[in-house]
Amino acid sequence: MSGETQETHNPYESPVAASVVEAPPVAQTSSFGTNAAKLSWQLPFVGVVVSIVLGIFMPAQKAIFGASFIILCGAGFVCALVALASIVRFGWRRILIPACIGLLISAGLLAILIPLILALR
Repeated sequence: MSGETQETHNPYESPVAASVVEAPPVAQTSSFGTNAAKLSWQLPFVGVVVSIVLGIFMPAQKAIFGASFIILCGAGFVCALVALASIVRFGWRRILIPACIGLLISAGLLAILIPLILALR
């Protein structure tokens, strides 16, 4: 038995568990700040689409699509602020430009829409 190693079999170990190979860890491609920055400019557009769809299918209930638009634009504004605050933790790459665009879109739409809604009351 020169040069040969003897393997001992553990009766408590599953033969399936011995053949399982662990996957390498997946690198995180986007951070919380990046996702918030993307949402900050996507949510106002979702608000526009929801308002148009609700306006087509339920024209009698204008308050619902007006409120949904304001809620989604407000959520986009908050996401932009959260993304800008997360620059300290995650860095400015892939966060700064989308967050600023989302902030401008959300703030602009809210600045136009809120006075219009208040004037209609």
